[in-house]
Amino acid sequence: MGFPAETPMTGVEFCSLEPVRLLIVGRSEPELRALHSMTAQTCWQVSEARNSIAAVATVSSRQSGVVLVEHDVVTGNWARLISAFRHDPRAPRVIVYSSWADERLWAEVLSRGGFDVLNIPFDRNEVLRSIHVAWMSWKHGNASDFNTSHGDTVRDSTVLRTPRAAAAAAGWGG
Repeated sequence: MGFPAETPMTGVEFCSLEPVRLLIVGRSEPELRALHSMTAQTCWQVSEARNSIAAVATVSSRQSGVVLVEHDVVTGNWARLISAFRHDPRAPRVIVYSSWADERLWAEVLSRGGFDVLNIPFDRNEVLRSIHVAWMSWKHGNASDFNTSHGDTVRDSTVLRTPRAAAAAAGWGG
């Protein structure tokens, strides 16, 4: 991205004409505070959801391009959240964060259609870079191409335009 690893970022490097629309899904207060602190100096539009069902509703209403989700989110989990967006042609890029992020989790997240994994404790530069790259991928890429590259068939997304339909598709009932 053009930033040396040693260069601490302030966040203003990522300001653009169209701000990142980021949704943070989690329940752990220390991590939520840390993420809000890291993104406070950016020009990003940051919203928050405490569980997966609220996340689906928020993404549907605000067209969030990036979802940062806690590994053990309440009501479902990160994998079911990815499934809820799987057939949406404008599916957000999902980044999972966990205190035990390792190669196995990273491989599983990517194989299910997720975008990246961040380790807790957070590295500010890594968090900002990962969100920025995910946003650029979402903004300039085609989510249906991204999803089909992971072995899924993208179906008609009209049935997933409501939070209830997306939740039902992910197996949470409707």
